[in-house]
Amino acid sequence: MKGNRSLRYSKHAKKRMRERGISRSDVRTVLSKCLVSRIEPDHQKRFRWTAEAKDLDERPLQIVIGAIIADGEPVKVITVITL
Repeated sequence: MKGNRSLRYSKHAKKRMRERGISRSDVRTVLSKCLVSRIEPDHQKRFRWTAEAKDLDERPLQIVIGAIIADGEPVKVITVITL
């Protein structure tokens, strides 16, 4: 993830991260070097995109993000999946 946008985590993402042993540092690492495999626009100037990369332990992860395309708006982590 380029820039210094803040991250918010949905309750679902937090639960999945706990279950799968994924830290916030893992999420940041994946987002800093990810390949975006899917982008879906919605009707409110938001985008939902899927990012894939390896975390700090070299586990492949997939992260689904919701973002409003505006400077300074936070990025919301919707879920985190181990591949």
